[in-house]
Amino acid sequence: MNNRKKQKLFLLATRLILLSAILWLSGSLGLSFQTSLSDSSLKKLVRNFEYTLSTGFKYKLADGCFKQGRSIEDYVNIRLDSFISGDLNGDGRQDAAVVLVSNYGGSGFFYELTALINDGLSFHQTNSLELGDRVEIKKIRINQEKVIIDLLTQGPDDPSCCPSKKVNLVFQFRNGQLYETK
Repeated sequence: MNNRKKQKLFLLATRLILLSAILWLSGSLGLSFQTSLSDSSLKKLVRNFEYTLSTGFKYKLADGCFKQGRSIEDYVNIRLDSFISGDLNGDGRQDAAVVLVSNYGGSGFFYELTALINDGLSFHQTNSLELGDRVEIKKIRINQEKVIIDLLTQGPDDPSCCPSKKVNLVFQFRNGQLYETK
């Protein structure tokens, strides 16, 4: 190997070692390389993300919607109901709690909660948790790394169309998943 190739390899190896040291030190000192988005950029990301629903099927939204099919056998309509941003895992990065609504051609509108977690390089979806059929989301917020949803759901005497029972649900992100807490 000639001297010129040895010099190039040495410089490359030195740069890799230096980069590794910087990354290690940043982690040791609690620094992070954040994916920081403006509100409008995060809104665009949430409205155009490919989500995996609780059914296991994936749907890529376009401006907050996905729609296909014409008959009851193949109809799918997914839409973004709401989302809120905040830190869900304590790393100082902006994550998003997202409520999606699915309809498969019948009278049901199935609400579910998922989250998009910011790992500093990109956003990754958590699991999706069902919130109910034809519920009414009143308020969603993030407080102390918890997603809090105030909604109306069907009480024991309510028809499916007309929820009247007030419910406060609390969810927390742990080990890569959302869990309902009490």
